[in-house]
Amino acid sequence: GHRIAVMREGKIQQVGTPLEVYDKPANVFVAQFIGTPPMNFFDAELTDGKLRAPAFALPVPQRFRRVRPGKVRVGIRPENFLEPSKSGRGETARVRGTVEIVEPIGHEAVVHARVGDDPLVAVFDSHNTPRSGESVDFVVELDELHLFDAATEARIDARQ
Repeated sequence: GHRIAVMREGKIQQVGTPLEVYDKPANVFVAQFIGTPPMNFFDAELTDGKLRAPAFALPVPQRFRRVRPGKVRVGIRPENFLEPSKSGRGETARVRGTVEIVEPIGHEAVVHARVGDDPLVAVFDSHNTPRSGESVDFVVELDELHLFDAATEARIDARQ
């Protein structure tokens, strides 16, 4: 098949090609369901051009500047955290975290860290991984952020 349907408790959450569902998940459930390791989520307040989470603040990407201020869930896929030595394709910001576990899985390593009280999972090249206990700046590709309404958990479209 060329299209998939993601269901939850007997109700269709989203239908589309695998890439459409991965790139633009309709809600938090779909975003968590599609992708390995799953998407990271942080509760934040969108206000004054910033996404303010308890342990960090990120600039609001240009495409979300017209979204109404309020509570949101910020979604970041593990592959959209870059190693500190690498630059992104677009605008980036840094989030400081403490590495807890590093899982080497061949050509990649899954890095489990904590940012304040929130867990963070990133995928790095296995030849350039931090060590457990190390404090690291994770570079966030801002163009790859996903925003979801905190109350409904529905995707916030950049055109709102």
